Amino acid sequence: MANELRIEAQLEYSKSGVKQNKHDSAYVDVSGDSFTHVVQEVGTSNELIVIGSDVATWGYVYLKNLDSTNYVEVGLTSSYSIKLKAGEVAMFRAAAALYARANTAAVDLEIIVIEE
Repeated sequence: MANELRIEAQLEYSKSGVKQNKHDSAYVDVSGDSFTHVVQEVGTSNELIVIGSDVATWGYVYLKNLDSTNYVEVGLTSSYSIKLKAGEVAMFRAAAALYARANTAAVDLEIIVIEE
């Protein structure tokens, strides 16, 4: 079967009379048939994002910081390249297992991983 995963992104920016709107979507073939959907409490030390054993190879990842105050950083090992402020989301294809660290206090991080 083809096109099992649909990815959609929308950006709307408006400030000081300047506007930018972008909406895009793509259909993606995935070879795996597993996914995980968890909420993990992430503390202020570097920790592995735990997705369980059902997903053999990381594919597309959706993250949402469920905290109302603190931000969380996400990346490979302790090299954080993603910063999610309270309530923010990110979606991307992962190259390997991910690590996370909250800035001031533990945060709940919603995680969905679609197997590659």
